[in-house]
Amino acid sequence: MLDSPITVSPQTLALIGALSAIVGAVVSSLFNLLTTIVTKHYEDRRHYREIVIKAAIENWKYRNDILQSDKPIRGNILPLDTYLIHMMKFAELFVGKKLTPENIEKRLAELDALNSKVMARNEKQMHQK
Repeated sequence: MLDSPITVSPQTLALIGALSAIVGAVVSSLFNLLTTIVTKHYEDRRHYREIVIKAAIENWKYRNDILQSDKPIRGNILPLDTYLIHMMKFAELFVGKKLTPENIEKRLAELDALNSKVMARNEKQMHQK
């Protein structure tokens, strides 16, 4: 073992201190950046969901107003969740995605299939009441 103490010059200590401060600042900045990115992502998702829900509610209100008016239109007042499911799937399939003649038919068919299942469930629930 060494019996003599280790000596470090003041310049070396200053350099170690400066490097420690720089590493600390970089690590802190990376965590702040990560936090900002995650927060922004979830704020965007919440805003997107709010828009979809508002659109579904407005669509539901509009259809119900027409059905309750004096206009000769037939139909049932559908549950709000029917409109929410439709708008959520619509947004998933079409918003922010590149639409081409090749993929639009597939997306519309997927939306129609979901709507058919929701309508079948609504019919089943109406008959149970």
